[in-house]
Amino acid sequence: MYSLVQNKNIKIIINYVLGPLVFILLAVSIYRQIQLQPNWKESIFQLRQGFNGSHAWMLFLAFVLMFLNWGVEARKWQIVVRKLQPLTLWESFKAIFTGTTMASFTPNRTGEYVGRILYVHEGKRLQAISVTIMCSMAQLQVTLYTGLAALLSIQQVLRQRLAPESFFFLFSGLLLFVTIIGAVLLTLI
Repeated sequence: MYSLVQNKNIKIIINYVLGPLVFILLAVSIYRQIQLQPNWKESIFQLRQGFNGSHAWMLFLAFVLMFLNWGVEARKWQIVVRKLQPLTLWESFKAIFTGTTMASFTPNRTGEYVGRILYVHEGKRLQAISVTIMCSMAQLQVTLYTGLAALLSIQQVLRQRLAPESFFFLFSGLLLFVTIIGAVLLTLI
């Protein structure tokens, strides 16, 4: 019973104290970053023009793709942790957003793991961290192989634009690097 009351108190503190505090910190941080930019007033003017100009559809498309990306990430998180704990898609979204928010305050985005596991029951959090790390490594591996495929597809263009020695050195080095990283990740997963 004490544990249940304690968990409820922790959730109240997180929702009504830490949540608004993080929002205020993020808002102040964004405001300060904008103030430090040279010609920030001109940038704000251009942003406003972007909403009304002939290319406003691109901005709309960027927002749609951003939410689509978060949706795919939330679904992936839901699938990854379902054996540990079933989550609704909405809970997965909240976990993704919490992780993204916490990642902005921590070096090397390590807070992302902490933010995500807040939505997993206490006894399963350590397993959720390891599953999240494996999922990130698998995603990195997909990115590496996709990059390798792109590199192979533009091989001819690179060969024409670079000197033969530069091309061979650059291309061979990139292929070797991607192969080694892919093999290391494959053994870790």
